Amino acid sequence: MIFFSAIIAIALVRNVLGVKDQDQYYELDGTTTKAYLLIGEDDYSKVYICKQCDTGIFTDDIYDCYLRNEHTDKKFGPRSRDDPGDCKTKGYVDINRNKCYFTNTGIGGETYNKMLTIDKVPYYDIDLTDKRALTEYGWCTFKINDNDIQ
Repeated sequence: MIFFSAIIAIALVRNVLGVKDQDQYYELDGTTTKAYLLIGEDDYSKVYICKQCDTGIFTDDIYDCYLRNEHTDKKFGPRSRDDPGDCKTKGYVDINRNKCYFTNTGIGGETYNKMLTIDKVPYYDIDLTDKRALTEYGWCTFKINDNDIQ
């Protein structure tokens, strides 16, 4: 019985909210389009959201990525990225919109295209000018959750 409880606990930790923790990147399973979140190697201020992942036997390459509104052709292999799980979320926002995007400016395609109303969503980056936060749903228009800002 303890063994099964441990397996369930591990599964819950690895599938927190709308992400599947793949060790060095998150697969965003709360989006309506395939999307992946990763941290640039040794730089926790650079959080990338990506469109493509080639899964191999021993390695995964992630590419077609955006850093805010900048597209990069760089392929992120295991040695060029860090685990987003090691990066502390910056706070929480409330989402009440119908679309989220791959970029903070709303270009580059949609990551989520249905009505979305969720309170207290953790975010990894925020753009106060364009009023979008990078969450497990992509770059979404938000309202700051004042009770939970860290």
